Amino acid sequence: MEKYRINTQPMSISIRDVLTDILRQGAQKMSAEAIENEVVEYLDRHACVRDDQCHRLVVRNGYVSHKFFQARRMSVGALGMWDLAIVCFFHPQLAARSHLGNAIGISLIGLFTYGLDALMSGASAIDAGSPKSA
Repeated sequence: MEKYRINTQPMSISIRDVLTDILRQGAQKMSAEAIENEVVEYLDRHACVRDDQCHRLVVRNGYVSHKFFQARRMSVGALGMWDLAIVCFFHPQLAARSHLGNAIGISLIGLFTYGLDALMSGASAIDAGSPKSA
């Protein structure tokens, strides 16, 4: 009769880390798919809810920025902050020239302030977090 020896050594740390990462990625993918399905279902259920001008009241925010920027909002936001700084720097010169220059400067400041705020809030928190913190 042959005797079998069972390896009682603990699993290597690197193998355990790889397995943990694989399991974490799988769980994140399943969660993302489940949430995506819920969002699509919710949007389909509320597609008929409209205001007086026939605009949909239930919409999906962040879809366009996700498609164009592939979830890289931090770099776009950083560039937008530079643009905001440049507009704020040149606004006094624009405002001194004419009322139109003042209106253009204020409009650009509002655009960069609100646009960046909308871009960076919510979904971009996912971009800033590391995979280990998820």
